[in-house]
Amino acid sequence: EIDKLQGIPQAKKYHPEGDVFEHTKNVTQAMAKNPDWQKLSEKERSKLMLAALTHDFGKVTHTQEHSDGRITSIGHDKAGVDPMKKFLGRIMSSGEAAKIGKDLEPFVKRHMFHSNFDQNLTKKSVARLSQDVGDLSKFNILMQSDMSKHLPKEITARKFAEADELNFKKLNQISEELGVSKEPVKSLVQGRDLIKSGLVSPGPKM
Repeated sequence: EIDKLQGIPQAKKYHPEGDVFEHTKNVTQAMAKNPDWQKLSEKERSKLMLAALTHDFGKVTHTQEHSDGRITSIGHDKAGVDPMKKFLGRIMSSGEAAKIGKDLEPFVKRHMFHSNFDQNLTKKSVARLSQDVGDLSKFNILMQSDMSKHLPKEITARKFAEADELNFKKLNQISEELGVSKEPVKSLVQGRDLIKSGLVSPGPKM
């Protein structure tokens, strides 16, 4: 999977560093430099680094070069889940791969959230994101790395701008207001409430 990233083109406007392989190298380097990543436990650092390494696997099958010179990779985020899981299945035990793959799936699926910050920075969108990925503080590290934050300046890449910093501050502000920085929005009505009320009984149908 990693080998296949070599030679997959990207739009120079967003990725002056070159192909997907070069971009992936940049993302992993940026993550390693991120102080928030460095503070995590070894287990959490490993999982996040695997997310960085595999997040663009879907570009192998979903990158298109158009006649007008445009390069797009629409849908690569969701398409990257299966190759990510196959990759994990080859480098660790099947049980461990299944568990970590389940944890990383929403990170891979939703890593393009930052590509449309202008429309996504609403309470509704952030609440939905938290439901999908769980710990937004860890997901932010992946997005920041994807956007080259903390990447050494001498490395060719899209530069993390002041506007990007402001967007992440707004995202953090919204997540704190909603109380979802570390965990998703809790359901107002849960299964145990329905059982207690006598509306349903425990079992497969529920």
